[in-house]
Amino acid sequence: MDMWASLEHKLRYKTDINQELVDQYGSNLQEYSDELEEIETKMQKIYQHLNEDSEIKRA
Repeated sequence: MDMWASLEHKLRYKTDINQELVDQYGSNLQEYSDELEEIETKMQKIYQHLNEDSEIKRA
């Protein structure tokens, strides 16, 4: 998270970097964010299924 925030801050607020690179890397970060969100959702589903299975076994 810290590295992500540092990259985002450097790209958006304190930059003398070529705008084309800022746009490219900003786009990359958005894609990575979308991928991480998808992974997080899948991991949550696994967690929920495991909890449901544990509850069924306890009943």
